[in-house]
Amino acid sequence: DGRSQYTYQATSTGVQRSSRVMSLRGADGLMILPRGGSRGCGFDVATKGMQFPVLLLRPLSSNSRTCFKDSMHHASWKSKSESRQQNQKSNLRLGIIICQPEGQNRSGDVAEILSKLGPVEVSTTCELPKTGELGNALRDAINGADMKDTNTIFVVVPSSTNRIFKLGIEVSHCLRQVISKPATSVALKMRKIAASCDKLAGLFENTVGTVRDGSAVVVSCTDIGLAQTADSMK
Repeated sequence: DGRSQYTYQATSTGVQRSSRVMSLRGADGLMILPRGGSRGCGFDVATKGMQFPVLLLRPLSSNSRTCFKDSMHHASWKSKSESRQQNQKSNLRLGIIICQPEGQNRSGDVAEILSKLGPVEVSTTCELPKTGELGNALRDAINGADMKDTNTIFVVVPSSTNRIFKLGIEVSHCLRQVISKPATSVALKMRKIAASCDKLAGLFENTVGTVRDGSAVVVSCTDIGLAQTADSMK
C-alpha cells in the first residue's frame, strides 16, 4: 500500500506473575504467543529472532493504525460487558415501599427514577404506623403477596418526611431483624453518593441485605441522590 513497514524489537518489562500487573505500566503492546507443545505450534520456548504479532496499546508511529482498541479482543470484551449490563437489567424485578405519613404520596416519583434499573413490578406505600409497629408493617410488606415476584426491594424514606433521619434509623433497625446477610459496603457506597448530592444526606442510615431466604435484596434509602445511586447501580 506504499506505506513504510516497521519492525519492532521486543523486550520484557519484568517478571510476569498473575499477581504482578505493574509490568504492564511501561508496555507498548501485548504479544500474541501461540499455544505450545504438540497440540500447538510444536515448540515451547520463544527464542531470539522469532516474530509474533503484537496488539499495540497505543500508536507508535503515524503508520501504527491498528491498536488493541480496534481488535476483536477488545470488541468481545465490550460486547460481554454490555451483555452483562443488559442481563442484569432484565433480571431485576423491582418492588418499592415508600415510608411516609398518611396523605403524602411520592411513589410515582421514586418509581420513575428506579425504573432505570429495571421493570418496577409493584410500588406500594407503607403509611407510618404507631411507634413500635413499624417492624411488623415492613415485614408484612416485604413478605406480602404483592412483592412475591420481586427480587430487589427499595424501602424509601422521602426527604419531605419531617423526621427523615430518625425514621431512617428506625427503618434500618427494623430491616436488620429480617436481613439474613447484610451488604455493608454497598450501603456505605449509597450513603456517600447521597452525601455528594446533599451533605445532610450523609446522616441517613442506609441498609442493604438479603431477605426471604436469600431470594431477594432489600435496600433502605432516602430519595436524596436516588437518581445518582440508580445510575451507579446500572
